[in-house]
Amino acid sequence: MKVLDPPDDLHSRSLPIETLGVDIVLFRIHRTAMNPKYFGTSAEWRFDAPDRSFGTLYAAKEPELAFAETLLRGPGSLVAQAELEIRSLCQFGLTRQLRLVCLYGPAMSRLGATAAVTSGAYAISQRWSKAFHSHPDAPDGILYRATHDNDKIAVTIFDRAQDGIDGGATVPLLSDPKLLGRILDHYSASLL
Repeated sequence: MKVLDPPDDLHSRSLPIETLGVDIVLFRIHRTAMNPKYFGTSAEWRFDAPDRSFGTLYAAKEPELAFAETLLRGPGSLVAQAELEIRSLCQFGLTRQLRLVCLYGPAMSRLGATAAVTSGAYAISQRWSKAFHSHPDAPDGILYRATHDNDKIAVTIFDRAQDGIDGGATVPLLSDPKLLGRILDHYSASLL
């Protein structure tokens, strides 16, 4: 076992599960040309399956966090206008409760995890994601501290929980200047 791998006995432990109720709304920023309810299998992102055996959808409980995790990726707080023009904000409603692994706070110690799992190399995160996905508790996904705003909790949903979110309501990101302004102000971000 590598130091940052899930413990060998993880499958014999109960996972710390947090439930999101149907009153929760989730947000996702996506390319307008793409379906917002997309469970990627590219093995390129933090909690993707390293062997592409399942898909993941990344979301947030606030539009601000969805923005930060999608568009605030470079140094400083500059966002290209062209990136905003090709993206939309989707709001998903939950159609049932989602059972998600709590991968932050005291639960980290219980799991034998460190912050490297949620903010280190993607290969580490992906091994943990695969271990959670194959765990007998069969969680619907993962809750974790966001990389680009670690005051907030981000959400990864496994494709087996596709029925847990509706089709979403999507609007172009530039269609709500008031919301966009609030988000840019929140992160002291500027447009290029």
